[in-house]
Amino acid sequence: MLLAFDAVPAEQSPTEGYWRYDLSDTDGAVARVSFNVQERWISCVVVVGTREVLSMSSDGLRSIGIASAHGGPEGPMLRAVCELYHVSTMIHIKTRPHVNVYWRSGQVPY
Repeated sequence: MLLAFDAVPAEQSPTEGYWRYDLSDTDGAVARVSFNVQERWISCVVVVGTREVLSMSSDGLRSIGIASAHGGPEGPMLRAVCELYHVSTMIHIKTRPHVNVYWRSGQVPY
């Protein structure tokens, strides 16, 4: 996260598998991303100014990583996938040029 988003953990407990990062754009909006790889969940709160304007969370975290870490005008993207009870959730979070959160869930066919 440091190299991709220029962000250090705002909170962390590596022994418990927990991290939180505050990913900000040039206008000061923040995607506050928290995840726990042991308990397998992820959450994101979007903050604009002093207001929390959006909050989402998903259980069943299967993978999390950085895509497009080195380039392009849109910059890096945090990608995560959750699967729980035949429901798959795809998460993409970007901060360039502005905070953009894509959070989509759908049923996985048997």
